[in-house]
Amino acid sequence: MHITTLLVDVCAGVKKVQPRCVEDGITYIDIGANVGKVYDELSKQIPVNEARLIEAHPTLAGYCSNKYENDKNVIVENFAAGNTTQDVRFNACDLNLQSKTDENGKTMYSEPGWNLGVSSVWVGGKTTVQMRSISEWLSQNSHLYTDVSLIKIDTENQDLFILESLEEVIDKFEHDPIISFEVNWFYEPLDNVKAIFEKYNTKKYKAVSWLRQPVVVESPYDFIGTSIRDGYLVSEDTLQLL
Repeated sequence: MHITTLLVDVCAGVKKVQPRCVEDGITYIDIGANVGKVYDELSKQIPVNEARLIEAHPTLAGYCSNKYENDKNVIVENFAAGNTTQDVRFNACDLNLQSKTDENGKTMYSEPGWNLGVSSVWVGGKTTVQMRSISEWLSQNSHLYTDVSLIKIDTENQDLFILESLEEVIDKFEHDPIISFEVNWFYEPLDNVKAIFEKYNTKKYKAVSWLRQPVVVESPYDFIGTSIRDGYLVSEDTLQLL
């Protein structure tokens, strides 16, 4: 997830489309919150009334809970978001692979020694966590349909499935949230990605790349072979205002 693009360009877009957020603050959902870096930086750009930080890794979720213990605007939830509800295995071992070298070239582990951004849900993992359908979770937290302006998704290998579930309820949101996701479709045939994008098109959402200005991407194939790592889904009404 390229935080700079999300914060500078997308925040500017949110402010333009929903100027009320400058005074009133926004509600946003962070799926794959890791250690909360996006919230830390986002809250410097836009007032945040409520941040729902969803993190599958128990260690990272616990870290966030402690980190934001005194921040009334943050709610941390420990589950793996997806398109179904079931128990899954989580690859927790990769979290300890972060390393760096000292001035003599000797490898040493950083503190706290976490390799942020590689842990993922998979069948051979070591830790069992609950996966919840994001559409089901939203239905159980229905006030979010009224308030949410931005949804950030960065889960290494579940983004596409989360988008699939989110599409089922996207028309329930009052403010057409901007959706940020990571382009990591190596787990799925591109035709599956295309089918999900087409479902969003029926809900008047367009896939876009975003650097300074959003540019509509006609096909998921257009992302491949480029340096684009982050994609966005933006409603047609919002695009007209940007």
